[in-house]
Amino acid sequence: ARLYLGDKGLPGRLFDGLVRRLFVRAVGVDPESFDAARNLGSIRVPVMIVHGEKDEVVPVWHAERIEAAIPAGLATLVRVPGASHSAVLEDDALGERVATFLLRHLERAGAKA
Repeated sequence: ARLYLGDKGLPGRLFDGLVRRLFVRAVGVDPESFDAARNLGSIRVPVMIVHGEKDEVVPVWHAERIEAAIPAGLATLVRVPGASHSAVLEDDALGERVATFLLRHLERAGAKA
C-alpha cells in the first residue's frame, strides 16, 4: 500500500496497517511472515504467474522469485511488456492465454480422475 499510494501523493504509510489486517483476515496469512520458498515448494499442479513489467506495486523480481520457488516444470511466468499492476486485467489476448492454460490443465486433470 505504501509504495502504490506514496507514488500517487497519498499517505500510504497510514494505510499499511489497515491493508495488512484486511489481508490477514481475508487470506489467513501475514504477508510479512509468508515464506514463499517453503509454501510454494509443495505445489503439485501447474501454475501460471502473470506479471506486468511496469508494475508499480509489486516488482518483477517478486514474480521471478515465486517462479523459482515452485517445483521445476510446474511454473509458467508470463511477463507482460509495458503493463502496470492492473493493466494485465484489461488485456484480452492475455485473458485468452490464461483461459487456454486453465482449460488445458483442467482437461488433463479431468482425464486423470
